Amino acid sequence: KVKKPPARKDCSTCGRTLSPGSFPKAATSNCKHKATACKACLKKWITAQLDTVTYDNLACPECPQLLTNQDVKANATKPTYERFEELERRGIADNTPGWRWCLNPRCRAGQVHVPPASTTSKDSSKSTKSAWKFWSSGEHKAEPNICDCNECGARACVPCDRIHPEAESCADWQKRLKGFAAEEKATLKAIATNCKQCPNCSKNIQRNGGCDHMLCTQCRTAFCWLCLTTYK
Repeated sequence: KVKKPPARKDCSTCGRTLSPGSFPKAATSNCKHKATACKACLKKWITAQLDTVTYDNLACPECPQLLTNQDVKANATKPTYERFEELERRGIADNTPGWRWCLNPRCRAGQVHVPPASTTSKDSSKSTKSAWKFWSSGEHKAEPNICDCNECGARACVPCDRIHPEAESCADWQKRLKGFAAEEKATLKAIATNCKQCPNCSKNIQRNGGCDHMLCTQCRTAFCWLCLTTYK
């Protein structure tokens, strides 16, 4: 017997008659209904919705169920998923008290840093449906300002907001930062005192001698050093 091809059906969005393989099982893992919109239309829906609603209100086009990170990854285009992922990361950081992203550039994990005087909230260490890890770093009695990443082990100094180096103390780092700030302030003062801006492109120019006829090396404008009038 010759097997009959599976029955084709119409997409409720674009109206095309397509094979069953052109339809997802469902838009979300929690949907109780079969999908009536094809995969192509669902991809377009997710992309369009991400322009009008927040990432955590992205819902199935046929029911109120919200799409999780894994739902978006399975049904959206790669650029749309990457955009969703970045919006989700920002949302976690903005809405979770004490949240810190790992400063290791090769690690994308994050966690809640709890200083010794604080009490871990009930929700801070719970796992979620998000692809990002919600961890509590616990209390650091010996080093209260150090946050250890539970994913890669990188150590970060919370007050300095940098990877914690073993060879330099935070006090020495802060002292070095003040030195950088003083040096930058002196540099800006020297520029303001000894330089003038090109009247055409605003590039800072310093005269080291000669006459008052200047030529900007960036835009080639000729001007007077004393009055900044351009030469025709």
